[in-house]
Amino acid sequence: MPDSFKTLCPYCGVGCGLEVSPPATLGKQINRDEEGTPVWRVRGDRDHPSSQGMVCVKGATIAESLHKSRLTHPMMRDSLDQPFRQVSWDEALSRIVTRIQTVRFTQGADALCMYGSGQFQTEDYYIIQKLFKGCLGTNNFDTNSRLCMSSAVSGYTQSFGTDGPPCCYEDLDLTDCAFLVGTNTAECHPIVFNRLRKNHKKNLNVKLIVVDPRRTATAQVADLHLAIKPGTDIDLFNGIAHILMRDRHVDTVFLDECTQGYGNYTQIISHYPPQVVAEKCGISVSDLEKAAQYWAKSKRVLSLWSMGINQSSEGTAKVRTLINLHLMTAQIGKPGAGPFSLTGQPNAMGGREVGGLAHLLPGYRLVKNPVHRAEVEAFWKLPAGHMSPNVGLTAWEMILGLETGNVGLLWISATNPAVSMPDLERTKAALLRSPFTVYQDAYYPTETAAYAHILLPAAQWSEKTGTMTKMSAILLPIVPLTSTICSLTTHCRIATSGTSLTSIRLCRWAGDWRATSACRRGALSPSRRRRGALQRTATRSGRTMHISRLTGASSGRSDLASALRWSRFSKCSIPSTAKTISTRSARQGCSTSTASCARASAIQDSCSWL
Repeated sequence: MPDSFKTLCPYCGVGCGLEVSPPATLGKQINRDEEGTPVWRVRGDRDHPSSQGMVCVKGATIAESLHKSRLTHPMMRDSLDQPFRQVSWDEALSRIVTRIQTVRFTQGADALCMYGSGQFQTEDYYIIQKLFKGCLGTNNFDTNSRLCMSSAVSGYTQSFGTDGPPCCYEDLDLTDCAFLVGTNTAECHPIVFNRLRKNHKKNLNVKLIVVDPRRTATAQVADLHLAIKPGTDIDLFNGIAHILMRDRHVDTVFLDECTQGYGNYTQIISHYPPQVVAEKCGISVSDLEKAAQYWAKSKRVLSLWSMGINQSSEGTAKVRTLINLHLMTAQIGKPGAGPFSLTGQPNAMGGREVGGLAHLLPGYRLVKNPVHRAEVEAFWKLPAGHMSPNVGLTAWEMILGLETGNVGLLWISATNPAVSMPDLERTKAALLRSPFTVYQDAYYPTETAAYAHILLPAAQWSEKTGTMTKMSAILLPIVPLTSTICSLTTHCRIATSGTSLTSIRLCRWAGDWRATSACRRGALSPSRRRRGALQRTATRSGRTMHISRLTGASSGRSDLASALRWSRFSKCSIPSTAKTISTRSARQGCSTSTASCARASAIQDSCSWL
């Protein structure tokens, strides 16, 4: 056995590299936890491009949780008032397939739902898309990313025409103005913050602006802390835009060549003079002016946001309004600049790449697009028109479907909705009404297990091979360190990690031989194609472009060509997402420009790795 393994931390979207060594190594005392159980040693991987040897306390202690409270056998019961009994894998899977068949033939495929997780590996995500959207013919697959990252997904898509952050970790070292909003990065993404803070300390010209109603650990080290009133983010962003426009800190060449809708946008921001905005936000006019001046004078502005923006009733509008600031000043597509969403879960980005939300298909394709559906059907060898054209149920819509009786089977995997969903009492009541719930998790008991009819044990992080895409859109591998502790090792890996054989077996038992054949072919092709694409992708300033064939049309300026590297759009939209101050009482009424991205057919060509 090697002295150590290099792998990936599975906790958050940063994707820190870990170097893990066995509990017992030559010449060293056996490493044990507080209970005396031998555990693997974990330290940061100094050669890793994102974390550079740093690791937070969660990553450093990850090995301590691998053996505790594990679910090791399938368990089943006929009703929620009965105790679970241990069953074989064959019995559990047969029961699941029988229920799938019953629901398909009595209620239809759209009565089947799966609620997954941003903690899936990319291969897990992909094969589940094949099972539900391909084999079973329903788009009712959604994940807990709906609760956090969907605002960023929609914001990127509506502003740029495709989802994917146009930034990377290297930008943390190169920016001269970091604009943090709705994120306590120092505590929630400490490795990202440490890297940004090093740049901030080393270079006196680097400014750190923090927008947060609270004085957090992040705000304490800021050059400017804007403690705005909760919910006034759009007012603030448009107030800054007003000052930038007033003082002519606008890149007119970029606006003319690369954007649409700026004229409409100027009409919106004209209603946001500094005095009005300062009063609405609860900050001083001088601080508002200072924020705008920091932005205007900086050559490379990097904005970072997280749940404070995304988990909002108008999260998409806030994301798009923040992106507007980047577009009007051409602070995008060059080293150290751009809008960067800080992802909470380890593979929410990978899930979006392979269709892991109710409205998506693999390769950044859309369920509603008939051309995209035809491409996926052809690749999966499905009959033309087999895939549903309807967007599937979102996570909350699944809860509503349980209330109305429209959901006949709910499959939950790698998430704990009895704790994490909004309106928990309503969620729990709906789960009690579920006629059949399958729950996959590595641990037992959990809160959601109380609402399940079948429990399936899952292989943990260290027990399986796969890949994850981090929030900088870099694909990273996970190396298995130990064998799974579940019963029937092979079945546990298959049924819980989402590899191809599970889908083959379920499809065969569901009686669809065409889908079975389609599932068998190329089941892990996204990762293989993905790795090949990354190897062929050009780099710029050390960064890897995550969509290899999306190249930008040259505009005669290197920064503009770089800015457009994410798409072949002739223009990127500036959405006027904000409300005017005079109509502020209409809190949910968002005045949105009809101008949209001029989409190019290259999107379909460039995202061809299914």
